Amino acid sequence: MTKTCSIHEAELYMRVTRQLLLLQNDISHKWDFLGKENEKLNQLIDFSWKENQKKISNKSTSPNGNQKSNELEQKNYK
Repeated sequence: MTKTCSIHEAELYMRVTRQLLLLQNDISHKWDFLGKENEKLNQLIDFSWKENQKKISNKSTSPNGNQKSNELEQKNYK
């Protein structure tokens, strides 16, 4: 059995379908944008981590003999 619908119901169905497709497209574009922003943040985190590792390594080779405490800093950072 098939169900018949009025022209009004068909128009409503088409409008809703169109809005859903527009939303899907919008979400897809935003998802792509967020993925790119996430990659930028990951690069920034990696850079920051490497810079901090350089600072820690410079402290551990400093002449004041605090190598043990600097090793603890490295472990706590990770």
